[in-house]
Amino acid sequence: TSEEVIDAIKNIEEISKQYSQRYDEFYHRFCEWEDGHASEKVVKSVFGIEDKE
Repeated sequence: TSEEVIDAIKNIEEISKQYSQRYDEFYHRFCEWEDGHASEKVVKSVFGIEDKE
């Protein structure tokens, strides 16, 4: 409900502590390789562009 969302926002510190382990597990499962270059990697892969080194 809206009331629950408002309460969670008001108590964000406690909510963060309560769910920190689950957040860490989620991050390691889904975000660990995120480096901010996903679109660049897709374009290079699709168009066969190699990095100049």
